[in-house]
Amino acid sequence: MMMNFVHSDLYRLRKSGTLWGMMLFCFAFLLMRYLFEWITVKGMFGLSPAESSVIARSFLDYLAIGSTSGLLLVPTTWFAVWLIASDYKAHSFKSLFATPHARRDYILSKLALSVFLSAVVIIFMLVCSAFMPIVFGLQFELVPRVQQIIGWGVLALLVNSMYSAICIFFAILVANETMAWVCNMLLVLGLAGAAVMAGLNLIPLVLPGSTEIVHAISGCLPVAQCAYMDRGLDVFIQSFDLQHFILVCLAWIIVSGIASMVIFRRRAL
Repeated sequence: MMMNFVHSDLYRLRKSGTLWGMMLFCFAFLLMRYLFEWITVKGMFGLSPAESSVIARSFLDYLAIGSTSGLLLVPTTWFAVWLIASDYKAHSFKSLFATPHARRDYILSKLALSVFLSAVVIIFMLVCSAFMPIVFGLQFELVPRVQQIIGWGVLALLVNSMYSAICIFFAILVANETMAWVCNMLLVLGLAGAAVMAGLNLIPLVLPGSTEIVHAISGCLPVAQCAYMDRGLDVFIQSFDLQHFILVCLAWIIVSGIASMVIFRRRAL
């Protein structure tokens, strides 16, 4: 039953143009960034030309900048959220749930679809980031090894899957297309995470002995895991607790998935 949902969702995403629209968004965003870099190097529109066309970083660092700004998270999280919001809007759940475990399979299918499409988007972005500079005649000073590219891609997949699971939970919770979109944007753009972090930082001012506890809680927030991805190649050089990162991401995925199933199972449709 779960795979039937996945196949149906992929068809809906292709048919509606949502899938290709998000891929085009990623391509256009990267194209504009490299175009701006090319204009800066060439000194067009009154700008002074750069001394060299070599960018003092790697393409992995260049792509990593967008991980917390929503470049990677917006398209990968919105697929499942859009599907859930569309089903709520069309009141199509009664025709979908023909088996006893259909509601569980429905949530699992959205999680599986999010992981698959996250991998597709990440690979697409990595390929574009590697080859677009060649088109513009730009060069990167640092060249990442294949192991580093794969490693960063796997870490990015974990972060994207974590945010997708959380966004699916809120889409199920609010049961409204507009509110689902608002919650999605607040989460993936880091606004909600920044607000929570700011609130936590105020606690030690009131309770001086709570600094270590607040620090531990802050380190387990999704936005803190996303910040690791912003380091690019440095994530493999600087101190990085890989085990903690993986456990936190998996914990958020599991907890969000279970919470989504519980709420969805008890909801009258």
